Amino acid sequence: MKKKIIFLLVCIPYIIKCQDPSFSQFDLNMMNSNPAFTSYEGGTKILLHSRNQWNRINENFNNSLFEISSRSTLNRNSRKMKVAWAYGLSFLSEDLMVFPEIGNSVFIKKKELLLFPFTLEMKITKNSYISASPLNVTFRKYDLETGDLIFSDMIDDFGNIYSIENSGFNPDIYIHNNWISDLSFGFIYTRHGQYQNSKTNRFNIGISSHHILNPIESFSGNDVLDSRIPSKFTIHTEIYSAIPSYKRPFIPYFRILFKHENYIKDYTSIMKKTEFGSTIFLNNTNLEIGSLFRINQNLENKINLHNWIPIMRYRIRNGDHLLILSYSYDANITLSSNNLQFLNTGTTHEIGLSIYLNSGNGRNKSCAAFEDMRNNPLYQDIMNNGLLNKR
Repeated sequence: MKKKIIFLLVCIPYIIKCQDPSFSQFDLNMMNSNPAFTSYEGGTKILLHSRNQWNRINENFNNSLFEISSRSTLNRNSRKMKVAWAYGLSFLSEDLMVFPEIGNSVFIKKKELLLFPFTLEMKITKNSYISASPLNVTFRKYDLETGDLIFSDMIDDFGNIYSIENSGFNPDIYIHNNWISDLSFGFIYTRHGQYQNSKTNRFNIGISSHHILNPIESFSGNDVLDSRIPSKFTIHTEIYSAIPSYKRPFIPYFRILFKHENYIKDYTSIMKKTEFGSTIFLNNTNLEIGSLFRINQNLENKINLHNWIPIMRYRIRNGDHLLILSYSYDANITLSSNNLQFLNTGTTHEIGLSIYLNSGNGRNKSCAAFEDMRNNPLYQDIMNNGLLNKR
């Protein structure tokens, strides 16, 4: 058993190195996905998000995310160019892997702190913005959860189990468990509708890169290529549009979403992930519903996973403050592999809470997501209670 655990600790980077934690609701504009989303909607934003994954393997396989961001206007009195400085931080807690087939529950705990000290947002034309986050610092730490490990020398002749401290297991076997640093950057271009019949429309496209330093992800501390985290490059886009009508339509607004991630090691792509879908806003309600599809492709092991993800959100408005409750449900719809062992991993539940403070008020009335929140019909229709199609 000890040999299995030691082998597990040495080889686990080969198993988990392919991807970062995957949150289905990437359309919530997470800084974890693209640093340029820092205070993208204006004001102060607080995001709490939790993902319960593979619930038929182990109910404790969870990812939790906390983010907070805000902004300050740099040239408040300028009429020609609007520039804002956005800043924030993100904290991620993740259970990386579980191995029930060896008779124990083995967890690798990851803690990740991301600092977004400087995101610059500029209004470059009458209806377009650039959001750039050139350099962000990440601190990452790994720990081994040993509470459920049982070795043979912990069991006496009568079947009694003693504590792990009385066994020969040495938790210091993993020596590379200090906080390690990394860098990331992000960029978003946003364009709003120019004419009266399209001024509620919005289009954005963004790119981001993570793991620029390719830090070591190994308990043995081996500084080799396979012990380093692969670089991740992301491209994403969103189309926000209204259904023009002189009457109030049942679906006043809809969104089309797309995101693609590519993991690269030694200049070679080892994994790709593509997500796409749409959401709609129901008139005279506080509801937003929709669905996404995800395709995971592991190019090394030729594993393909396809997921269907329904999404539902409910908005609560109180003056200048907004609260959004969100829920999504991941379900595997196809699975093809010659060596994937977990054939029935169950479903994944993901819940989130987004809090917007002082959104659209005072100095933060304009941002990349909504040009002028007090007068922008898209912001007023979607964010206010009722989601009325006021034109």
